Amino acid sequence: MINNKPKKSFKESFIPSKSDDTGTLISKIIVLASVIALLVCLYLVGLHFYRIWETEKNSAELGGIYSGQGAHVIERVTTAVTTPAVTDASGVTVAPKEPWVEPPRLPAVADMLALNEDYQAYISIPGVFSEVVVKHDDNEYYLTHNFYGQKRSAGTVFADYRNVINGENVSDNIVLYGHNNRDGTMFGNMDYYKYNVNYWLKNPFVYFDNFYSQDVYVIIASFITNVDPEDDNGTVFDYQNFI
Repeated sequence: MINNKPKKSFKESFIPSKSDDTGTLISKIIVLASVIALLVCLYLVGLHFYRIWETEKNSAELGGIYSGQGAHVIERVTTAVTTPAVTDASGVTVAPKEPWVEPPRLPAVADMLALNEDYQAYISIPGVFSEVVVKHDDNEYYLTHNFYGQKRSAGTVFADYRNVINGENVSDNIVLYGHNNRDGTMFGNMDYYKYNVNYWLKNPFVYFDNFYSQDVYVIIASFITNVDPEDDNGTVFDYQNFI
């Protein structure tokens, strides 16, 4: 049998028109809605993987800029300053406090500050992560912004706004915040410390470079805690306030 029925165009097959009966109209709407939903899903999935790629790319680029400057330890410079002794109200002579003299900065600092004036340090655990550290005037901005100021859910590793990392009177405790992204970016791989002691044995050191020196810390503990009393019957380890 020869089918002489003319083929329908794309518009006739999928685009609703006034001549369509109810069943055809519903079928076309369902098809169009499915196509739109599929396109939206593909866009969101693509955007997700693009953001992962972008985060890794930015981290690698910034790491390249930092290491490309040949950052190395610079000995602190001491300057002889003569300051007269001070006598307090009770007649006791008090030793004068020597004025703080800024040491030379590591070679990479100028380049990093040129990219973002919020730059504070560079932190890494070889084989785990390498990230720039910034500081804003609050603890919110860098939760949703990358180093270049673009709004990104991955955010940027940042120090508590109350911390002093560079300069005189450096904080006793430096508190850093960063997302533990499931894709492994940022602090995503730090979860492994709670599962396997061998992971710690392979990655026991934290390298933290401020403006003036490269410091090395030994990881002595890893644990999970909360900072909201309602999450643990009123018990809370308020670590973020030990500055």
